[in-house]
Amino acid sequence: PTTETPVPTTETPVPTTETPVPTTETPVPTTETPIPTTETPVPTTETPVPTTETPVPTTETPVPTAQTPEPQTEVPTTPAPKKEYLNLRDDDGQTFTGARFGVLSDGYLLYPNETDRQVTFEGSDCQLRWTSFDVEGQEGNCVFDYVQVTVDGASWKYCGTALPPPRTFRGYKRISVHLHTDNFVSRAGFNVGFQCEAAPATPQTCRDLSTAVGDVASAWHDVGGARYSCSWYAGRPTRCHQFGSIYRRVFTAKEACCVCGGGTVTAPLSDVDFKQAANAVELRTARYRASVHPANALFARRGAAYTFTVRAPAAMASNVAVSLEHEGDAYPREMYAVRTSGRPAAVQVEVALDADAAIGLYTLVVEYPGSRVEALMTVLVNAVARGDAAYLGGAGWAVAEYVENNEGVVFTGSAGSHAGYVYEYDQYAWNTVAVAARSLRRMPVVDRADLTLVTRHLTYSVNKDICYGKWGSGSYTTGRPGGGYECDAAAGRPCRGPSYWKNMTDVFSLHTSLGYRPIQYCQCWVYAAVYTSVGRALGIPTRVTTVFNSAADKDRNRAIDTFYRFTDSGALVPTYSAGLKKDSVWNFHTWNDVWFRRTDIDCAALGLRAGCANGWQAVDATPQLRSAGGSGVAGAAFQMGPAALGLVRGNYHPVCRPGVVELNATLAEKYGCYDTEFVITEANANINEWVKDSSSPTGWSLHDSHITDPDGNAMLIQGHSALTKRSGPISDDCRNRVTCGAEENYVTKEYKEAEPSGPGTPTMPSCASPNPPLHCSGPKFKWNANARRATVLGESTAKVTFEAGMGLSPRVDGHVVNVDGHAHADFTPSLRFTLGEAATVVCTFIVTAVDYRSEPVDGVDGNVATRTVRVAPAAGEIGSCSAAFTREDYVRFTGGDFDAFALKIVATAAVGDSWVVREHQKVLCTPEAGAATNAVRIPCRGMNGVWAA
Repeated sequence: PTTETPVPTTETPVPTTETPVPTTETPVPTTETPIPTTETPVPTTETPVPTTETPVPTTETPVPTAQTPEPQTEVPTTPAPKKEYLNLRDDDGQTFTGARFGVLSDGYLLYPNETDRQVTFEGSDCQLRWTSFDVEGQEGNCVFDYVQVTVDGASWKYCGTALPPPRTFRGYKRISVHLHTDNFVSRAGFNVGFQCEAAPATPQTCRDLSTAVGDVASAWHDVGGARYSCSWYAGRPTRCHQFGSIYRRVFTAKEACCVCGGGTVTAPLSDVDFKQAANAVELRTARYRASVHPANALFARRGAAYTFTVRAPAAMASNVAVSLEHEGDAYPREMYAVRTSGRPAAVQVEVALDADAAIGLYTLVVEYPGSRVEALMTVLVNAVARGDAAYLGGAGWAVAEYVENNEGVVFTGSAGSHAGYVYEYDQYAWNTVAVAARSLRRMPVVDRADLTLVTRHLTYSVNKDICYGKWGSGSYTTGRPGGGYECDAAAGRPCRGPSYWKNMTDVFSLHTSLGYRPIQYCQCWVYAAVYTSVGRALGIPTRVTTVFNSAADKDRNRAIDTFYRFTDSGALVPTYSAGLKKDSVWNFHTWNDVWFRRTDIDCAALGLRAGCANGWQAVDATPQLRSAGGSGVAGAAFQMGPAALGLVRGNYHPVCRPGVVELNATLAEKYGCYDTEFVITEANANINEWVKDSSSPTGWSLHDSHITDPDGNAMLIQGHSALTKRSGPISDDCRNRVTCGAEENYVTKEYKEAEPSGPGTPTMPSCASPNPPLHCSGPKFKWNANARRATVLGESTAKVTFEAGMGLSPRVDGHVVNVDGHAHADFTPSLRFTLGEAATVVCTFIVTAVDYRSEPVDGVDGNVATRTVRVAPAAGEIGSCSAAFTREDYVRFTGGDFDAFALKIVATAAVGDSWVVREHQKVLCTPEAGAATNAVRIPCRGMNGVWAA
């Protein structure tokens, strides 16, 4: 972990004034058109998004930005000031022009909490000097309270008690001062003076910049080792302009090269009019321009042309050369065309990008006699261009929701008790765009044109570069995990529980300030939110999807295998013997779907028509199992997808390319199976119950009554439901944590057939096959070929008939409320049965504290309590057994940084050779701080939703 004091990011986004694209339409694009079947092939070549909705008019009116004004031929006359002293409280959001100012922070000597106030002023040759400063009180930590000064896209953050250094700005500048505070400490604030008159002369040589007034006299910050050292910048002049803006800490791009002593000063942009405002409207990129970004940042889309004008006396259509570069190397020339026209000194240039051009951040180079001008061009996916693989069929509402909407709702909880949370994706912020582009750095440029490869690689980059995962108990705010950094908020290295991260700007700002190390900590919903932000920043249609009762199958047999044994006393209990691959069922799992046409799937090999795999594709950045294939990654790695939902729904698994074996690839090619097998199981697994049997060759026997739901509860069907946000604005009820019911859009039918359905037969080698994959160990079980049946209402033998389901009082649904004395703090599970003849029934009730993955919170333990009950009803009598559990049993698994997500209740009953297993989970609600515990609705800590009476 770095021991450096974090240098504040310069790319803090300015909130856009645009409202997310509103729409009242509710339909959501589905992949139901291609329903793969061997009987009736899908007659489609692509899957267009339904267009029954009225397209939503774009609100992409150009928004004024803080880009660098064109250099003036004369220094403008500085108007008289409107005020001599400004106060952030009274002058918030205003712009002033003048020669001399003073600025006081809001409520000087005690600034308020939860404020974001800003003033902007314009002037020529300005000098900035601080006379008092007391913000946050901890030097080096500019995460919670800070002052940010922004000048032409460059920013400096300050906090602590030391006076920031003075700074000078030559030429006519637009300078903003922004105060941000959180809801905790309040300090005195600041007083800063500005004098926009004759500033000290700018040093005349590059070397002199290292000692300029107000600048740090040190070399360029070495972000990632020798690659970004001064020698690296000096090696290729173009790197100065291209990478200086991205990795800027103190100096501008030009200053970075000068201080390092390498590179050449590029020509000013005055000769080239990049027409950023006009292009923003034409290419639907105005919201990118509305955020703070480098003055030379351009946003283009593939399948469209970016136009600009070269105005230079020597420029003619025949001598203006335009090219795209990537770290000094050429961008594939076959992916774009350049056309020049017009009269001398006013040459019109058009850069036309192919519909399948490589996306990412590149350098646009414009050369003409005596000059070379460079700009940063971000090439984005174009969901409104017919030739683009991500074309959304002209459905404006879908573009507005899945590409342009910068906020969303993420659902967590259980099938019977879930809640929605509002998330800010902030995909237009420059820092988000830069991180998204950086996420592609391992891929060859030519591969960045293929969305199959791009979307797969992003799952790897998010968990490798941006998010550090942590599950289970232990502190989420202190310590140092293996491969991570030491948690130290005062030093700018804070650690937060996963439920903290609801604004992706916070994630990317910390990620950048840490030198692009993963932030701590994330779980599946954070991985999905980060992926959404990155995907939409690149223009890829992306949504967050939550599947309740999501199966995690470890041996690829499309079933969840559970194992039980009889104790000496006759009780039936779960067992986790050595060598067993333990499958699990997550209460919920959140991942992403991305929309595009597939060209890598051999539909004919599956007996399907062309286009069978077009539409929504499942991808997952949460690190679960290693998978091979893709671009920029050697061998098997934590990456998942894209798995076409059209194939998942029909239980089709694409044929792997030669040389690719998932999990154990030694000769991995670009295109593998892409984990469709795994997704089929996540959404639609069978359930196998095994009991230890010494007479079996393997030591285990499959229970001879395979049922849909071991507990008889339809809410625990594997892949119970898939839920995403409905298109349109977010309601006030959802924002205020009342209910997000209006935002719910169930897309279960896109993942599976209606119940009763089954996952079909595995098409990949499983641990049950004669030659299992190398990752398999332990007994090789025969795969249960029975498709899942409907819920069995009773299991009859000569001795006993067990009733379906498990009884639970005070009620089956809803939370367990972790409040002493609350009516729902305690619970009692029960089983009912009828005996054919008199016998003793042994009932065992086992309660375990689990996280949302159904994993015990203390590793292999997490046992709350186990109770065994014996009953002996008469023949023909309806009997029952039950056991009470109280708050005292589970309270030790709550509090501190971590609460158990749920209490897993396993109830077994055995009489002779007849037995049954029932299972249920109750989400645990520890009230949020300050919540009224006697209310009819109690908001729960973490992502545990809201308890309702």
